[in-house]
Amino acid sequence: MIYAILNGNQGLITTLISSSLIAALLFFFLGRRLRKPGMSYALAGISLAVEMTATLYPISPNAPASATCFIERNIITGTFTTQGLLNVLLFVPLAASATWLTRRPVPAALACVALSAATEVAQALTPGMGRSCDSTDLWTNSVGTLIGTLAGTAALRWNASRRRSAATFLISERQIRRSLIGFSAGMTAIGLTAAFTVTFVMTEVAWANAASPEQQKAAKAAVSEFLGKQVHLTQVQFFPGQVKGSGSISANTDHGVLDLSWPSLEVSSGLLQPTSPLVGPDTPRLSDSDATEIASAFARDHFPWALAGHTTVSAAGPHDASRLVSWRSRKNGVLMPMRMDVLVGPDRKVISFTARHVPDPTLPSVHIDHRQAQALVEHKYPGNVVISAELLARTDDNNRWRPYWMLSFGPPGATSGSSQDGVVQDGIPAAATTAPTISVITVDAVTGAIRPASPDALDHD
Repeated sequence: MIYAILNGNQGLITTLISSSLIAALLFFFLGRRLRKPGMSYALAGISLAVEMTATLYPISPNAPASATCFIERNIITGTFTTQGLLNVLLFVPLAASATWLTRRPVPAALACVALSAATEVAQALTPGMGRSCDSTDLWTNSVGTLIGTLAGTAALRWNASRRRSAATFLISERQIRRSLIGFSAGMTAIGLTAAFTVTFVMTEVAWANAASPEQQKAAKAAVSEFLGKQVHLTQVQFFPGQVKGSGSISANTDHGVLDLSWPSLEVSSGLLQPTSPLVGPDTPRLSDSDATEIASAFARDHFPWALAGHTTVSAAGPHDASRLVSWRSRKNGVLMPMRMDVLVGPDRKVISFTARHVPDPTLPSVHIDHRQAQALVEHKYPGNVVISAELLARTDDNNRWRPYWMLSFGPPGATSGSSQDGVVQDGIPAAATTAPTISVITVDAVTGAIRPASPDALDHD
């Protein structure tokens, strides 16, 4: 998080410098008042100011509290990334200063770990922070604490030997016991607070997926185009694809999220509003014509290729107050792979979009019609009936484009939502059917071969 925030955030850098200067002066005079080395206290003040500013500086004043904590499955890998090393470095001077000034390594180290844990929870619960807590941050901060404590202890030993006096730091059984009791009490309070206020999410996404400088630059350019130059990037991650060198970039900001394909750099989807507009039974409905006009203007600015497709409008969102404007292309009755969907809210603003720019592929001739595909499915699954069907182009296991029938089926009387692209939907593009009794299957429109298919396979063709 620190690397992404420092990258081009002039406000944070200015605050970091000013808070460090103020803290240095205050701690210097505090040390002099206590008849202690003023410079040592000033360095401790700077270390504390840097930690507090870097972790608690509000990067998204309009964002609600995330109330989310990500538990990384692989925290070791994240330690050796740029982000991880910065987190380690952040706590080294703080722990070293605390050890040097208190001359008590154990309570100094435990206090730094507790501070890191409290900071992570505060990031998740404070509105306007634009952050969420992360187990990798706590781990790397703890590693930095250990290094700093060892460095501070070594400095105390060296100072004692230089003065030819006994070591002046204290490590005793009583001190360790009291420190552990205080640490346990503090961590319990932090844990209970998080347990009742924060949602914990297990994730495979670690800082090992941090984007390269070139990918960071591409994400920044896309964010500037879609969300404006005033929007700040908070995190950019790269997700490798099945083909070496390909994948997707996820750009998180304080006002929304964008996804880009790599290395083509085409923007494939976006969430342009961090919070959904308030909608009630009395909220005026957006007309289809107004939604089409707004969505078309958006597509004209960013995805002009989509306007050549056929336009449809459907109600979406709570109370059907929003409108989903979609563009599709057909060739010889086959739905082509291009996709464009724009969700417009009742406030006349674009909420989200998905886009896939794929030129119309050359397909083999269709030999299986609708009735034949339906008969094949109902014969293979006795007692079920086909609910909806769509003839579309998608890739086979050898990455070749072919025409396929995608059919949803279930027992007689099964209810479903509307169908879009051959998949039962609930008004907006989704990757799941609305009833658990409804299944999806594909039939090769050339050979009649049947194979199970999950709806989200459409997103990977």
